[in-house]
Amino acid sequence: MRAETKEAIYMLLDLLDSLAKTSKNHPRFIKIDQDLLKDIKNELFSLLSQSKNYPQSDSKTELIGILPSAFMDKNKFPTNEDIARLARSSLNLLISRWDKRSREELVGIVIAEIALKNEIELEKFFEAWKEFTNVNKPYVLNENDNDFVSVWLDFFNHYKRM
Repeated sequence: MRAETKEAIYMLLDLLDSLAKTSKNHPRFIKIDQDLLKDIKNELFSLLSQSKNYPQSDSKTELIGILPSAFMDKNKFPTNEDIARLARSSLNLLISRWDKRSREELVGIVIAEIALKNEIELEKFFEAWKEFTNVNKPYVLNENDNDFVSVWLDFFNHYKRM
């Protein structure tokens, strides 16, 4: 849940408390059903507590949506080793037996591990990936380049130092 959404829920809770207080002090001005108010507040607190259990930033959600299609591109990632190398070097993910897994299984494992990661750990990767794959300047392999993953890793290491 975004910070702005949480802030709006807290403001709504404060507003509900103010209305409840006004209802008690001036019942002719405004009438609030206390049981209904209590139910609404409990639902709002439930939403807030769910977001604490499953924090997911917009960048994490975007990565989870973008990376599978990138990993399935055999021009950029011809082998499972390329996917495992990127995961290890850029995302700090050690995938056991990557060489024995299907491409789809490997991609699924990487995405599942990303979903479990702290969003702060993913911030640098996400920002670098966006810049590297910018739509206005798509990446093209030159004949001097080793491969997509090597070029990405060089770019990412340089980006981290900046």
